[in-house]
Amino acid sequence: MNMKPPYFLLTAVWIAGVLGTAMPRGNAQTAGSGARLGPGDAVEIRVFRHEDLGGKFTLGSDGAVVLQFIGPVTLGGLTPEQARLRIESLLADGWLRKPQVTVNVADFAKNTITVTGQVNRGGAFNVARNKPFTVSQAIGMAGGFNTRANPKAVILQRDNKPYTINVKAIQEDPSRDIPLKDGDVLVVRESRL
Repeated sequence: MNMKPPYFLLTAVWIAGVLGTAMPRGNAQTAGSGARLGPGDAVEIRVFRHEDLGGKFTLGSDGAVVLQFIGPVTLGGLTPEQARLRIESLLADGWLRKPQVTVNVADFAKNTITVTGQVNRGGAFNVARNKPFTVSQAIGMAGGFNTRANPKAVILQRDNKPYTINVKAIQEDPSRDIPLKDGDVLVVRESRL
């Protein structure tokens, strides 16, 4: 008995595999599909069957990247899905027929928050820009208050303006916690006895 492999079955499996590996139309971003792109974010852009048009790009201070053939493209303020649609539209305008693009976030830019004064491990901390980060989280990241700290009079230095914050009240009522911005400085004063 001659047993030949079922070539039609192998061919069907091969075709299914090829079709299954086609560039997906959706975004494979894992860092939250609702996150918006901003300056300093690193994105990976892929154009199906045109690898030379894609690559890893960092959004400039204006929120734009420069792509081959189409030039500067502003992606700042868009979700990765919206960025994909914008790039596909621009490539379809005289360059490619039915382009298939993916936009993945390789790395979000970081905000720098500084905590100094009467904390256990003061310093500058880099935190993800795409997630809210609050005063109580910053104090925790700095190792908490030391024994000389005055949690009722923490200074938030923002845009060259000082604001006094009662962190003890925030600890009692977390809904009062304050989101921090890039460049904010928390100064924990010494308690006066």
